[in-house]
Amino acid sequence: MPGGPCAADPTSTKCIELMERVATQVPEKLEELAAQIPAVAEKLTAKVPAGAETLTDVLKSNAPAVMERLNAAIAHIGEWVETGEAFATEQVPLLVTEIIYWGVASAAFWVVLGACFLLAATFAFRFGFKRWTEWSELDCDPEFFRKVPTCVIVIVGGAVGFFMFTCNFMDMLKPLLAPRLYLIEYFQQLVR
Repeated sequence: MPGGPCAADPTSTKCIELMERVATQVPEKLEELAAQIPAVAEKLTAKVPAGAETLTDVLKSNAPAVMERLNAAIAHIGEWVETGEAFATEQVPLLVTEIIYWGVASAAFWVVLGACFLLAATFAFRFGFKRWTEWSELDCDPEFFRKVPTCVIVIVGGAVGFFMFTCNFMDMLKPLLAPRLYLIEYFQQLVR
């Protein structure tokens, strides 16, 4: 499964076991690495010419200070992880509701815009064609050039408005009726 066992459900037993295993293995690995520092320092100082023995002494005398700073850094990282976990636990439900509301609002904007196009086409049809006396006068009379823009507004505005309204109406309903499905699709788009 891409993302590991915690991607789908962070409260699953596999996820909890993985976090516990990581929490126990990381300090052990860091202690192993810290234990290797004097040996590595010894190897490095062995390659130094004989006149530079002060480097060996400096490395050996500073090993406890380095270990102390390393332990302090590990403790600080552990605090960051704990506060990050607490922050994520508090903020994830709010983030999910905001994503759902934003999905509804962005689709509703396009639905309203499509409805405005439909309304404009309806008014153009109602009031533009009302002035025409005969429908068969579409030859080269002076009124022809006033009738063509009305026809274009009615046809194009109606088609665009209908398309925008119908396509985005379903997008507006999806977060309301199937929020989990909407969130899954939202996060899939983020991964791509």
